[in-house]
Amino acid sequence: MSRSGPLSRGTYVFGLVGTVLHVAAWVVALIYDILLGFEIKQDQSPGAWTYWIWGTIALGIGLAGILVTTLLHVVAFCTDGKWGLIYPEGGAPPWMMTVFIGGAQISLILTILQMIASTGSPGSDFFNYPNETVTLQEQKDYREQQRNFMVVSMVMKLYIVQFLKNNQEWAGPAAELTK
Repeated sequence: MSRSGPLSRGTYVFGLVGTVLHVAAWVVALIYDILLGFEIKQDQSPGAWTYWIWGTIALGIGLAGILVTTLLHVVAFCTDGKWGLIYPEGGAPPWMMTVFIGGAQISLILTILQMIASTGSPGSDFFNYPNETVTLQEQKDYREQQRNFMVVSMVMKLYIVQFLKNNQEWAGPAAELTK
């Protein structure tokens, strides 16, 4: 029975370290996206909300794909391949890799666009406070906190994309695909 990634080549320590770092990147990106969402006032910042919601959905789709595939691999591993998904190393279908990588990349792009839009002057349409009396300093502090969340999220999403692309390169095409 084959396992995916570096674990199938007997490099368990490196494989486990990579796995932990990869999972941590997904978890931290998701946590910071959720924290950012709590900071956005949907009715007052529709531009920020639009970028955030679609970026989070894209990240969620990629993460759901990873989780389902991982679960199916665990089931296959525990049942000696009788139940669950088994494909040779490098044999993941292209659409599956697109779901993983594309979800993280789309989310990264939307977070970058949100970051760019957030640099507008206080009181701009993107982060507007029309129904509240908020001082200029409070607006600046609010934006600074949002930008900090976006920076961490962007860094983690870039790591996610790199982990996925490196895993793809590591595995290469399955032997059955190169015949």
